[in-house]
Amino acid sequence: ALSSEPAIVKLITEAIISGDKSDLKNILEKRELNILDVIKAAEEGDKLAIRIYHEAGMYLGMGLANLVNLLNPELIVISGEGVKAGDLLFKSMRKSFKENCFPSLKEKIDIKIEKLGNFAWARGAATLVSRIIFKEPTILENKELLMVSHN
Repeated sequence: ALSSEPAIVKLITEAIISGDKSDLKNILEKRELNILDVIKAAEEGDKLAIRIYHEAGMYLGMGLANLVNLLNPELIVISGEGVKAGDLLFKSMRKSFKENCFPSLKEKIDIKIEKLGNFAWARGAATLVSRIIFKEPTILENKELLMVSHN
């Protein structure tokens, strides 16, 4: 997990401890960093924070491209506290995604940045299940599809 919020905080913390220069060093000497510290530093021009976000976005884009290349979904929703980073993360993510996704698929996929909070995924999953149930009620009639073997 090179693009998650904890990974970003860990990467920048390790870089500062290793001697990289950052305005976050003053905070790190007093307490642990959090994702909002890193976002603020990057927005204020901290070169290390910007670099870490650029790299995280690159890896996120590569991961999304691999996902799309394998599964060909219609929609990907990205949510969580990290979306507050905005283009710090998503500019390099989009670039990396386009570079690594099959040409025939990258134009079909819709990638949404969802700012509704950490539970947007649950609403999306519930919506998808509801659509399947009401679109294809015959699934419920075929009990074999719902049975699990414990042999």
